[in-house]
Amino acid sequence: MSSTSLLSSTNPVTYPTAKKNALQLISAFNIGSVTNSTHYPLLTKKAIVNGMKGSINNRGRVLSQGKSSLCGPAAFFFTLLKIRPDIYVELVIELYTNGKATFKDLKLESSQSAKKLKPVTLREVDWLLLSSIKPKYDHPDEQFDGITLPGKLKKWFTDAGFTDVVDNTNLMSNKGLETLLKAQNDYSSGYTICLFVDADIFYPFKHKAGSSFFPNHWVVMNSDVKMRKYNEKTKTHGPSSIINQSTVSAIKKKISDIETAAFLDSDNDDGEASTETFDRILLDAFTWGMQNVSVTSKISTTQEARLSYFLNGFYGYIKIKR
Repeated sequence: MSSTSLLSSTNPVTYPTAKKNALQLISAFNIGSVTNSTHYPLLTKKAIVNGMKGSINNRGRVLSQGKSSLCGPAAFFFTLLKIRPDIYVELVIELYTNGKATFKDLKLESSQSAKKLKPVTLREVDWLLLSSIKPKYDHPDEQFDGITLPGKLKKWFTDAGFTDVVDNTNLMSNKGLETLLKAQNDYSSGYTICLFVDADIFYPFKHKAGSSFFPNHWVVMNSDVKMRKYNEKTKTHGPSSIINQSTVSAIKKKISDIETAAFLDSDNDDGEASTETFDRILLDAFTWGMQNVSVTSKISTTQEARLSYFLNGFYGYIKIKR
């Protein structure tokens, strides 16, 4: 690696400059002497070049995990791509040319089996990059080995030089409104927010399952968290507004009232009650190669998602600043 490599540079760069640099790097690589890779023999240089261009120019999609379980790597590299597309490009070129790459304390190298594979369910450039951060991951069909726990995702960001990386997740039980409010406040303060969720929250309506029992997916927030509070008297929803402490307090009181009423109901044999309310949540996130996937209602394809449904599959978040 040359001494002028971006991967060894610590100088801050604005996004427009980083994007311009990225496109220049792609152009130079395209006309350069490197032909098809000896390290990834089934991945063509043409596909890698076109894949990088597609990621940089956001031609309807960005990097995607396809049908693999590489949502953690996708969240990591999407964040890097969004902030420093030039470093994203140099990492891809370095991997394709030399079979491995290093960025600060982050070491990337795909397994020998992964290097010899040409995937059919995701782009070649995405397989090259996403598999490189999982050195024991051999094939997109290996769902278990692709899983990324919060501690590992946090370490990747820390090793790559991101600052103020904070893990606010829970593996055993879902998080509530106060954590969601913290996520929104951190997002407003300029942090990148990686949400830890049950993927069912973002699935198309026809693919939705039942209740959430554990988190299994990472997505990156790409919008403010907005609410539409439900008025019990008028049976209507109010206008959407960004979640704040007043909204959280009002909804928590509503849930408490529902629980109390159900407990005092003499017809309720077990004393338990659903805390589901009719309040709505509006939130977009990056997932599955699309930048703006909305929380989707379990009730209907056209209905905004119930807040209670989202919270049932929300297990916290990791925040990152660079």
